[in-house]
Amino acid sequence: MASLRNVVKDCQNELRDGIAWVAFWREGRSWKSESFYLEMDDTISPDDLWWLKEARKKDPAAIALNTYYCGHLAGDMNLDELTAGVRWQYENGYNLLSDFIESHSNKMPQL
Repeated sequence: MASLRNVVKDCQNELRDGIAWVAFWREGRSWKSESFYLEMDDTISPDDLWWLKEARKKDPAAIALNTYYCGHLAGDMNLDELTAGVRWQYENGYNLLSDFIESHSNKMPQL
């Protein structure tokens, strides 16, 4: 079982850089994370879209974070502060992966 702190520790460099996005989700009691980048046109690549949708199916409360765009996170935070920031985002339902997928998919928005 992976704790949130251990998962954040594994991806802290990507999270701090503010370039990659990092998805966080739960599978049972274990936390998971994966970093990814948007395409040049600000969309999700088809390969990333596939696993992001799978993560969202496993955990509807999954989130996607980037320290440059998301509040309660900063590149100069220590590991405990980053972990607390990720937990705050998750528990309060901010930056939901479902919303992220919708806003960065290459489909036209429905009117």
